[in-house]
Amino acid sequence: MSSNDLKGMSINYAKDIKSKATNLLRRRHTDASFIDKGLVPSREEIYKWQTSFEHLLNHKYGIALFRGFLKTEFSEENIEFWLECEDYKYTSKELKRIAKSKKIYQDFVAIGSPKEVNLEIELRAHTAQSILNPSHDTFERAQRRIQALMEKDSYPRFLESSLYKNLLGSNSPPAPDHKSSPLCASTENLSSSSSSKSIQLSLTKLFTKPNQIESKDQRCAASASSNELVK
Repeated sequence: MSSNDLKGMSINYAKDIKSKATNLLRRRHTDASFIDKGLVPSREEIYKWQTSFEHLLNHKYGIALFRGFLKTEFSEENIEFWLECEDYKYTSKELKRIAKSKKIYQDFVAIGSPKEVNLEIELRAHTAQSILNPSHDTFERAQRRIQALMEKDSYPRFLESSLYKNLLGSNSPPAPDHKSSPLCASTENLSSSSSSKSIQLSLTKLFTKPNQIESKDQRCAASASSNELVK
């Protein structure tokens, strides 16, 4: 192998490492941006997550929390596959759809793929055949199968997990829909604001590195001590 070949391999390897690092940072920033915007789920939405799996999957924070739970069980490939299939269904350009279908198959469906999901032999073969002429519903059967597996297996454990229960416990059940006095309305708004902060804190801890949380807590403690000295 010539020196030029070795140099070329080194450059390609460096580019590959840089690309993977960039994607990792972009993905973490995307997750964290949910929290940075301060858009947190309401009490009603959090309680809806336990009424049906569809409610959970229809809420981006519900998916984020569920994904965090699946990471602890080392089975996040299921929700990742489901999300990729959702994105694929709304891909309108044919060339892009063909490229996506091949990538999804290679990443999740092919035997021995890096994030192989649990599919029956017949369904795996059907999906392999479908990507030869990909359409919007190429992965529909496989996606439904994985959704059913998550609903039956992971979803009940998620509802019993400390991750969800801590979020649920920091919020009282949704108040009945009735007219209230100005004083009651003021109290409810205060409660809602408090709940919103506790939800945001829980989600921030999910997507923030431990040392970042610790640093923030230390700054808060230092600020409190400073206020005490001033008093």
